[in-house]
Amino acid sequence: VTGKSPYENLKNMDMLDAIVDGDPPTLPSEASPEARDFVSLCLKKDDRQRPGADFFLNHPFIQKHEKFDASPWLSSVPGGLQC
Repeated sequence: VTGKSPYENLKNMDMLDAIVDGDPPTLPSEASPEARDFVSLCLKKDDRQRPGADFFLNHPFIQKHEKFDASPWLSSVPGGLQC
């Protein structure tokens, strides 16, 4: 969303510690409530608390943007990802 890593100011080992032991990053308040909820659920560290694929496919954020064509963006990514 911001184009920046949430850990960009940390050195490698500090970054690893933050990822493993810290709280997951959150989206900024400018992001929609649906986007913030979707990302927070995706980043649940305990897989027993993280919903499955069927839940995510029916999440309001995905439903709202299901017609979005990511092909142009994906093809511009280094390595040329394809849909």
